[in-house]
Amino acid sequence: MAEVMTTAGCVRGRLGSHGSHVFLGVPFASTPIGERRFRGPVPVEPWDGVRDAIAYGATAPQPPHGFTLIPEPVIGGVEFLNLNITTPEIGDARLPVLVWIHGGGFTSGGNASPWYLGEQFSRDGVVVVSVNYRLGVEGFLVLDGADANRGALDWIAALEWVQHNIGGFGGDPSRVTVAGQSAGGAACATLLASERADGLFHQAIMMSGAAHMTVTADAAEKVAQRIATHFGISRTREAFVEIPVDRVIEAQQATSGLASMSSIDPAAVAARLRRGILEFGPTPDGSILSGPPIAEIAAGHGARVPVLAGCTSEELNIMGSLISGVTEEQFEASLVGIGLSSEQSAHYRETRGDRPFGWVLGQVLTDHSFRMPAVRLAEARAAGPAPTYLYEFRWPSPAMGGLLGAAHCLDLPFAFDCLDAEGVTDVLGEGPPSVLARAVHSALVGFVSRGDPGWPNYQPPLRATMVFDMDSQVVDDPIASTRAAWEGID
Repeated sequence: MAEVMTTAGCVRGRLGSHGSHVFLGVPFASTPIGERRFRGPVPVEPWDGVRDAIAYGATAPQPPHGFTLIPEPVIGGVEFLNLNITTPEIGDARLPVLVWIHGGGFTSGGNASPWYLGEQFSRDGVVVVSVNYRLGVEGFLVLDGADANRGALDWIAALEWVQHNIGGFGGDPSRVTVAGQSAGGAACATLLASERADGLFHQAIMMSGAAHMTVTADAAEKVAQRIATHFGISRTREAFVEIPVDRVIEAQQATSGLASMSSIDPAAVAARLRRGILEFGPTPDGSILSGPPIAEIAAGHGARVPVLAGCTSEELNIMGSLISGVTEEQFEASLVGIGLSSEQSAHYRETRGDRPFGWVLGQVLTDHSFRMPAVRLAEARAAGPAPTYLYEFRWPSPAMGGLLGAAHCLDLPFAFDCLDAEGVTDVLGEGPPSVLARAVHSALVGFVSRGDPGWPNYQPPLRATMVFDMDSQVVDDPIASTRAAWEGID
């Protein structure tokens, strides 16, 4: 088994598939407990001898999982600021590096998912690093006397670790692509917009999460006050550090303003969208973020960093389908609540066909939260010096009676080319198309390795977009009518 010296000590990995070397649970920062709790990350304490890195490390504290398409084991332990490395070569190979930030709404998830191991990227000459970070209250709650955006500081610390150490694992620190899906994609947008991350990566991939998934300062303060009131304490680090982590997580769940999507009126869904769908996440603080990421990016920050971004075509349609018995009146009220005029909402009435109003409401949620943010990111960068490549994933899964469609997270096994991984057939059905996995995965490898996924960059008026399906092809402005319907609406 291979051994590599890091700045903190030597680690020993194991062999993976395709001749890869795998190092699991390698700490990149000290455990943020005790006096380090609610503080920014600090370097890990060095160790003597050789440390085994052959089993997944702990995952960040988080509430029990609800329904999720991704197999995401929660592993106990306190040393959860860790990362995994999968590499085809050890030593001075100068290979491109993909740093993966997991999703989960900034409240759940981890790097121990079998979908994120990255052995197929290793097969194709790419080093993969997958990162854990603080979640929920521990990572993002705004407290007086605490460092803001601690979860984002963890991403930066991991990227700094990569700069200092990845050379020993065969990677090139000057060829780092940061990538993520859902909240992980939004994390990449945050990093793109942050001066603190300048120079730590050279390309970015944002899957189903662009530059709109942040929490306003006002909303963040309300969440913090709500949890402080639950405990009857002040909204300060000094008070919160006395509360055990498991009780904080229980309070995080008990005080959540996010009700079940299947049990609320559609108009309430619309109102929630207008306020923002996140309770925890990056918040403009004047240090990590000067303002909302989309505003910073539109102003030119990160303009020289090539970007690949996109989403699935039916991210949240299943949620709309689960809101039973949506009437036409409720549907219309929902569109008004989101901010669509009757003329603009005509787009959805005209394209409804014989689908139930709940499903169409799900498409509205998809467009509001994912498709349009991806387009707006591409539009904001179109005049810049570095290219932006846009895609949309449209293959619908036959699993669950076809209810999923081209749902949120469905593209991940294709991106990692891991169709034989645990849990994949539950989501994709039996015999998912390997030709589609080759297309999606090859595009990511091409972008990470050469800065070119294989299609033209996004530029008005053509707005070239790769549409991934059984017959993947480049389509000019494939959602022109949807884009027009959302004109002028945030």
